Amino acid sequence: MRTTLTIDDDIADFLKEQSRTLDLSFKQVVNRLLRQGMANVRGPDAALVLDHLTTRDISRIAPGQAAYLSVLTDQGTMADDAIVSNNGEEEWMIVHGSGDTMALLEASAAGKN
Repeated sequence: MRTTLTIDDDIADFLKEQSRTLDLSFKQVVNRLLRQGMANVRGPDAALVLDHLTTRDISRIAPGQAAYLSVLTDQGTMADDAIVSNNGEEEWMIVHGSGDTMALLEASAAGKN
């Protein structure tokens, strides 16, 4: 059975940029996203939450840019890989594999705005 996926222009542009950055076809990037999780992280502490969770200095990812990174456990071991996009206005998007990223993200965000 064939499924139709509708993607708005901003997301399509982001995916095309990621396909060039990761040297993958547009179809491969979309297929990867469909197998993975995605979350929006918003608010004044969003960058702090992601910075705690990942191997990158999140402040160096400019609005409109994205970076590939590792998601870490509190013990410093790798839990997952992910792509984080700075959507500007204190909003970030994280696309992650099938690891424990969502649980780690929720724990990192506890008590923050």
